[in-house]
Amino acid sequence: MTYFKFFSLFLLGLMFLPSVSVRAQQTDDGKNPEVAGFALITSIDKASYKPTEPIILDMKLKNQRTTNVAYWTGSPFSIFNISVTAPNGAPASLTEYGKQKMGPITGSHFGRILKPGDEITGQFLLNRLYDMTLSGKYKISVVCDIPAQDEPNKWVKIASKTTTIVVEP
Repeated sequence: MTYFKFFSLFLLGLMFLPSVSVRAQQTDDGKNPEVAGFALITSIDKASYKPTEPIILDMKLKNQRTTNVAYWTGSPFSIFNISVTAPNGAPASLTEYGKQKMGPITGSHFGRILKPGDEITGQFLLNRLYDMTLSGKYKISVVCDIPAQDEPNKWVKIASKTTTIVVEP
């Protein structure tokens, strides 16, 4: 495959990835959650939704170290591990679309250098990925694997603050 054909297919594939708009949210103590020089910030635009409204989760993983970090990445679904708990306390079921997107990760992965201050962002339409038709409170959290600060071949987990939203009857 020529470089031009590969690049054209790559650009076409980017059209189907989630968009990358982010709004920051802080923890209760006014600080962003941070582990090993990274901050994981999640936000939702409001606390209550009607069943037909889109529920959009924005995420940002930011390198707050003073050095470059080599990061192995791919699609946003391979970076951000989203957990949604339904009002009944059980994990929310994936929709058919969610099963396709959040199933076994396939496709290309590539190395990326995150410079100090660089971010990996993602925006996910939660009620397209998860069945959120049950009325009540949903708890949403995100976990990412990041390179350990002192051991580049070791990975540690960073978790977001849990966000609670209400889906109205």
